[in-house]
Parts: sequence; structure tokens; C-alpha cells
Amino acid sequence: MAYLLAFYLAYLLAFYLAYLLAFYLAYLLAFYLTCYLVFYLAYLLAFYLAVEVQRCSLSSAGRRLRSSGALSSAGPRLRSSGAH
Repeated sequence: MAYLLAFYLAYLLAFYLAYLLAFYLAYLLAFYLTCYLVFYLAYLLAFYLAVEVQRCSLSSAGRRLRSSGALSSAGPRLRSSGAH
């Protein structure tokens, strides 16, 4: 009877240790994969926003310079009057 109890307790201990180890490793794997995925997505978002902001600032600066006439004062102006 005592050997049956010892076997049962050893089996129960091994089962619970394997159970806890498996779920602990699964938790760590899920946690680190989630952290890496969030970091990668944040990096991609930052890169996309940097490119988008640069593209938008260049295009808005071009529009602003063209509309103010700052570039046209440096070069020759085309007149639509009859005198050539």
C-alpha cells in the first residue's frame, strides 16, 4: 500500500511540474512573441509616418512656394500682354 501511495505522489508531482512548466513556457513564448510583434509594428508605423510626413511636408512646401511667387521672382516672367 505504501509503494502505491509513493508512486501516486511521485506521479502527481511529476504531472503538476510538467503542467506548470508547459504553461509557463507557453506563457513566456506568447509574451515574447507579442512584445516582438508590437515592437515590429511600432517600428513599421514610425517608419511609415516619417516617410509620409516628409512627403507631405515637401509637397506642401512646394505648393506654398509656388503660390507665394517666391520662385518666380528669380527667373524671367512670362507676360501675356501684346508687347514682346
